[in-house]
Amino acid sequence: MTRPPGFPPGPAKTETSPAPRPVVRPAEADDAALLAALHAASFTASAGGREVWSADVMEQLLRGSGSRALIVELDGRPQGLVLVRLAGGEAEILTLGVRADARRRGCGRALMDSALDLCADSGAGRLYLEVADDNLAARTLYQNLGFSHVGSRKAYYKRGKGRPADAFVFAKEIKTRDDFRAGSTCHGTSIGSQIGKT
Repeated sequence: MTRPPGFPPGPAKTETSPAPRPVVRPAEADDAALLAALHAASFTASAGGREVWSADVMEQLLRGSGSRALIVELDGRPQGLVLVRLAGGEAEILTLGVRADARRRGCGRALMDSALDLCADSGAGRLYLEVADDNLAARTLYQNLGFSHVGSRKAYYKRGKGRPADAFVFAKEIKTRDDFRAGSTCHGTSIGSQIGKT
């Protein structure tokens, strides 16, 4: 279409790059310091004095039987973590955190999807986690993933000089790989196949 004489040119068209998609990878043995840094960045600013885990603690967890860690990245930059403990056909989320400046970009959902895959690959039929009752965003994420509230721990999370927050215990039944016929999938790309089974 030809613009009539005397009309100013229209706004220039700009191309916007698509938002980077979260990529989850298994943590390696030498990622202990990175995991500790991610844990500190995820919790110190907002957890009201919640204890953060040192590199030594992370290394012990990585060496422990049944413990697995996953790291989420955006554009190749680590932004969050999840630690899972597998035992006796069940699993527990020990911690999950995302840096404040990377939240609401799908990182938490990507970590949880991968954690569920890991549990399915490892034969864990149920996954437990705890979340502060005042963490509405996390509670909404877990409920959207099919978790149910199964219990509470009173005044579990300290909030500095403020009122301690209760911990809500959530659980989700998981269909393991053995429950699916050949060719079926559980939650998408398998992380468990990359880091082995317990």
